[in-house]
Amino acid sequence: MRSHNFTVIVKCAVFLFTASLVSFAGVSPSGAVTKAELLPQIFNALGHEVPAKYFSDAQGDLTKSQALRASLEAMGWGFEISMYEQMTLFPEWSDRDPINDITLKMSPPAPSSFQGSHLAEQMTSADIIPLKTWLIACRK
Repeated sequence: MRSHNFTVIVKCAVFLFTASLVSFAGVSPSGAVTKAELLPQIFNALGHEVPAKYFSDAQGDLTKSQALRASLEAMGWGFEISMYEQMTLFPEWSDRDPINDITLKMSPPAPSSFQGSHLAEQMTSADIIPLKTWLIACRK
């Protein structure tokens, strides 16, 4: 009886500890992220409320590139992205990726998990923490 009570107490403690970690992080441990889930995180990191109007149109699960684009637009870089996209119509710029180029030249640059070939990867809830950390650093 005594060992059973101890086991129940340990299981409850582990559950509470795990639940507090997940709630502290503000995200679930894994899984795809949608724009509706990501935008509040972005604006929270920047110290703003989510506007009624969403920016670029992204449906369903986001790629890391789409998440960075939403982050840049939230910081006011929408015009620069649009201009850079227009420049990629020229043959000498056609191989450039506006999102990657802009975030690499920023100070601080985007996290390494959001650069180069990683941009095509699906954004997961685990990626929100490094993205928010970068946004907070950009805000300063």
